[in-house]
Amino acid sequence: PDGEAYCGGDDIDEALYLRWDQRVKEKFNRTISAKQDHADPGFRARCRKHKESMSMMPRNFFTEVLPPPGYHRAEMHLSRPEFDKLAEPVIEKTIIKTERLLEKVKNGGYKIDSVVMIGGSSRIPLVYEKLKGVLPVEPRKVMQVDVAVALGAILHEKVKHGKLHQENR
Repeated sequence: PDGEAYCGGDDIDEALYLRWDQRVKEKFNRTISAKQDHADPGFRARCRKHKESMSMMPRNFFTEVLPPPGYHRAEMHLSRPEFDKLAEPVIEKTIIKTERLLEKVKNGGYKIDSVVMIGGSSRIPLVYEKLKGVLPVEPRKVMQVDVAVALGAILHEKVKHGKLHQENR
């Protein structure tokens, strides 16, 4: 409920898209999208795949056919350090939020014995490393990170509307 709207996977996708757009401008003197102020949704979806690839098993060479006009083939090498540099400003927002939450927990007299990482961005190695540096316990990963997000949203809504207690009677 106290989350940060711009610190997730979509924001890292956007950073990748902007990196690609910069490459395309340098090489072909055009933008990815035919419309100057609009991102190409298909290419943005491919940026998501690139992020997922870099998160799971780092690929460092990507090639894409640009949308019209021209159908140019663009290529980009992206090392792990370069990917981390692109993602770090987004991830840093999560770290700041986490530090604030830790302060609230401490001030409330609570003790943290476990932290579970959920959400697609938890697959990014830099997220794990950064969180490990600020949390009092080592964060744990779950296999079904996207399912965990959905289950958490359902639970939050039930608690919010008082339905959880009614159903358990």
